[in-house]
Amino acid sequence: MYQLLPVLLLLAVTIIPALFNSSTPSAPPPSFVFETAQPPYTVQRLTPQHSIPYFLKSDDVAKLSSSKLRQLDQKAEVTFVRGLRDHCQVEYDRRQQIMADAQGWFGQIKDQEKWDAARTMKLESCERLRGMGYRPEIY
Repeated sequence: MYQLLPVLLLLAVTIIPALFNSSTPSAPPPSFVFETAQPPYTVQRLTPQHSIPYFLKSDDVAKLSSSKLRQLDQKAEVTFVRGLRDHCQVEYDRRQQIMADAQGWFGQIKDQEKWDAARTMKLESCERLRGMGYRPEIY
């Protein structure tokens, strides 16, 4: 019996506070979509630094204080820029793969047309990042 006492005490210490915890589970954070309204995301807001439009559900906006909305504006901007960086990396990797496929042994070009197409390929997400004042690390 005395050998079980530490285990019982440990269980009591972890279970008893949970029984008296009266806090309700918090609501999930609001979600949003970028640049184009898509029902039910119809309330437009702009990010603070780059004025990127994003859209929220109207009932989410009604629940949030102005300070929480400002925090959400910041979060939306960080999420958007992070997404652009990810897309930029994918575009760059794709271009590099096409260039590698166009090369033969010892770095000689075996398909000049494919090589030229890859070199002139637009990396739209990277260009957009540069236009926003960010420098993609891949260059």
